[in-house]
Amino acid sequence: MRVRYSYLLEDIEDVYDAADRAVPGARRTRREAILAGTLFLVAPFLAARSFLHPELFLLSLSPAGFGLLWWGTFSPKRDARQRYSQAVEMWPEVDVFVDSNGILMHTRAVPGELITWDGISQSVEGRTAVGLVSRNTMLIFPERAFKTDQWDECRKLVRERVHQSDP
Repeated sequence: MRVRYSYLLEDIEDVYDAADRAVPGARRTRREAILAGTLFLVAPFLAARSFLHPELFLLSLSPAGFGLLWWGTFSPKRDARQRYSQAVEMWPEVDVFVDSNGILMHTRAVPGELITWDGISQSVEGRTAVGLVSRNTMLIFPERAFKTDQWDECRKLVRERVHQSDP
């Protein structure tokens, strides 16, 4: 099957979010970091005799509290938006041919690159896009680029030939 599409930021965000959902411990850890950071910031005032005179030792832990808050509020969608918002507009249109041998991609920059199914190490399936990890590159295929029967066939090929990440 052959499809042609341009990347949209929403496609990249969807795959990043799906990859984040595949590791539920990471989300839980970020929530716990927010809780611990808030506790570090509030504790000096709760332990003090007066709200205007916080406990100095606990107040010295405030930088750690801010660090935990900063790390805990990390969002994969926001990260994708920051990394790719300008690049998406410059990326050329992609012409892709998918079959049982692999994926052949054509862009203005790369005239033709065949990626065999064996060269794809993992797949991440989002709500509206599929991401395929090949070496250090992620190929993103949005659902909007395919007709319904092509999309079903593409997902079937991906599920049969590539290791699926657990959502």
